[in-house]
Amino acid sequence: MVSRHDIFLSYRLRRPGAAAIRPDLFGRAATTVRVWCHRARTRRELAELDSFQLADIGIARHEATAEAQKPFWRG
Repeated sequence: MVSRHDIFLSYRLRRPGAAAIRPDLFGRAATTVRVWCHRARTRRELAELDSFQLADIGIARHEATAEAQKPFWRG
């Protein structure tokens, strides 16, 4: 026996544009996760640089510390 819930789900999946929404949503979510991982990794690496390396790239210690302490979800 087919339930009302099954009918509702099949209707939602057959709607025009429903298939196009899901890949876009998952694609954006995957991109967001990649950006967050990249931020976390680069901030961790920035925190590990010594004063000579920071001076070489033109960043003061207090700037590097402030950037490294940001959570990964903040740009």
